[in-house]
Amino acid sequence: MYHLPASVTQGSTWAGLMEAMSRSVLPSAVALVIPETYQRQLLWAVARYWLCEDHTYCGHCLSCMAWSDDGHPDVLVAGNDGPPSVDVCRKLADDVHLSPVASSRRIAAVLWADKMNLNAANSMLKIAEEPPSHGHVFFLMEEDRLIPTLRSRSWFFRFPQEELIEALPVPDGEAAWLAWIARAGQKVQAVDLLAELRGMEMSLASQGLLKEAAGLSQLIFLAGRAHLPATMIADLAYLLIKEDYPFEHISDHFR
Repeated sequence: MYHLPASVTQGSTWAGLMEAMSRSVLPSAVALVIPETYQRQLLWAVARYWLCEDHTYCGHCLSCMAWSDDGHPDVLVAGNDGPPSVDVCRKLADDVHLSPVASSRRIAAVLWADKMNLNAANSMLKIAEEPPSHGHVFFLMEEDRLIPTLRSRSWFFRFPQEELIEALPVPDGEAAWLAWIARAGQKVQAVDLLAELRGMEMSLASQGLLKEAAGLSQLIFLAGRAHLPATMIADLAYLLIKEDYPFEHISDHFR
């Protein structure tokens, strides 16, 4: 759940974020700009420090011990399956007012915040303006884009995509693909494989193979939303790129 690649945790943005938390100066509304591939992992990683009693993720306080594979009772998430609706956002804003369960704080997190419709975004304005004393709102987004009223109330931390994603070569030939699939299927964290596919997507786009790059981008989105295992992601990438299998036929199976 907490795994983040070194390209994220060794950068200046992460260092600034850690410093702000160590000094307890994180504001009530925070915007984290990072590729969708990393949004959930970044949320869990930041939350484990911010909810800890001394902001170190000590592992011993009540809040740290409350973490499980399902998350944390004081981390409320909207947008697990795509941009959240206005009703989901309103419920999130209501729930963050409830008393914390295991920490002294509660986090209301909005994934896909840059893709919320206007009504959903406006429903978050009041909680960003007047949060409860224990409440914080985290907006996670791939593009640096929020409505002006939310933007003016948020502190932005930007993880530049060009620093996180390196163009990677696409396997050439059947043998290379089979070797890649075998290696990719062994990855414990699917996020590592999705990051690698982002690199392949960049490489394909730079070669003018826009159809293949677009298909891979759609697969990355689908894999993150549906929490697909690494073995399945690797097989689907092979079908898309090597076998030129239409993405529409793949997506039909997940509706």
